Amino acid sequence: MKLFYKVLIRLAVLVTIVLGLWSVFSYYAMKNGVTGEIDNSFFYLIIALYVILLFSFMLINIFVFNRSMKPFFKLIHWLENNRLGDKEGAVPDVETTTVEFQKLSDAIKGYALHSEKIYQQQKQFIGNASHEMQTPVAVCLSRVEAMMEDETLTEQQMAQLAKMHSTLEYVTRLNKSLLLLSRIDNNQFVETSRINLTELVEQYLQDYREVYGHKDIGVEFKGHKNCIVQMNRTLAEILVTNLIKNAFVHSAEGGNIEIECTRRCVEIRNSACEGPLDAEHIFERFYQGRKREGSAGLGLAIADTICRNSNLKISYNFHKNLHCFRIFSDLI
Repeated sequence: MKLFYKVLIRLAVLVTIVLGLWSVFSYYAMKNGVTGEIDNSFFYLIIALYVILLFSFMLINIFVFNRSMKPFFKLIHWLENNRLGDKEGAVPDVETTTVEFQKLSDAIKGYALHSEKIYQQQKQFIGNASHEMQTPVAVCLSRVEAMMEDETLTEQQMAQLAKMHSTLEYVTRLNKSLLLLSRIDNNQFVETSRINLTELVEQYLQDYREVYGHKDIGVEFKGHKNCIVQMNRTLAEILVTNLIKNAFVHSAEGGNIEIECTRRCVEIRNSACEGPLDAEHIFERFYQGRKREGSAGLGLAIADTICRNSNLKISYNFHKNLHCFRIFSDLI
């Protein structure tokens, strides 16, 4: 700002000098009786000086504004592009004499360090929880399975052990699903690449055809074009398998599944057993609409979280007795 005031003062001094000289010139001109032409010339000169001064003021103002706001724009750019866990994304140092910008930079650095610390603590907790919670459950499962091999058990005891085994398997799936959601919410899948969703659908569709072959479900795959997205490969595989498995699990025996891939979207349709689902709540965690026994109720919530994390969108609609799930992006 000091530069701005210096230039402005110099312009004011220059205008004052010119006006002073013109006043002296006008005095001697009036003495000699040539005032008409002097008045006109004086008027045009004043207008010219005013225009020059105005444009000079605007240019100086723009230059000084951009220069003085450069640290602010630098910090804003960092905030827009910063990602937690990015070791190379340290808060940039700003060289400025403006006290407000210095305080802003210090506040952002403090906020960034605090957020990074919390992020690392959450990441460590999720890793510890994944190990500490799954290990005892796995031990319990193995012990129950060992007990079920005892030939002296009665039918009632065997039934109780079977229920216990089923419950432990449910806890295992639930634990894995919740940990996966926490990892996605904390942006722990940062590596991205160009993924061909059409190829992934075709790859996993064959696997699930074999697994659910006993349901005699008709499958029609229309892979017209490659649907290319920028996302984490692990998340892409989880997204595709969740939706394909959901279609097979919730289709009646002898039903139909239609999968269509275009350049802009992937749509998976499966025949309904009991009519439409609640479109407003279907992607909520632990939604209890028509949850199958043994299901954690998190499959569609995981798919929705992955889509939001990957700049994708997922929608549901019911048409001609078919549940239709559509993955798309406005950026494709």
